[in-house]
Amino acid sequence: SLDQAFTGGAQWVYAAGWDKTNKDRSKDQELTVRDGAGKLRRNFIIHSYPIAIAGEPIEGGFISPTEKKKFLSFQWLVGPGMLGKKTEIFAPKALFDSGNGLAHKVAILTSDKLKCEYDDAETKITCIAGATGKQELSVRPTPS
Repeated sequence: SLDQAFTGGAQWVYAAGWDKTNKDRSKDQELTVRDGAGKLRRNFIIHSYPIAIAGEPIEGGFISPTEKKKFLSFQWLVGPGMLGKKTEIFAPKALFDSGNGLAHKVAILTSDKLKCEYDDAETKITCIAGATGKQELSVRPTPS
């Protein structure tokens, strides 16, 4: 899968002139991120992804087995040259919304010598490893 290979893909377009007849002018396809009323389409989904990895990725990705149980799991190997360097992961707290409209509360679980925290905008997690070896990060919603 794309997550296992740490690659991704996206296909979208913003067609400002969208209309019911010509749609987004892509051979009758609906590839626009917004509908005719300018609202984001229901099938437009934001995914988490690693921005920078201080080490070698092992596995991970955003998992949503059900709409109520969304979580992020990521593992990487930190060598001596990567100690103290930043691993950054795009993972907005809004991704973990259960749909109830309440504030997004998440738990960041890490391996022993890994320090991780959200930025002020709550869109990116930055981690710094204090030891070499396998590092693990898990982000899960907490009960409201």
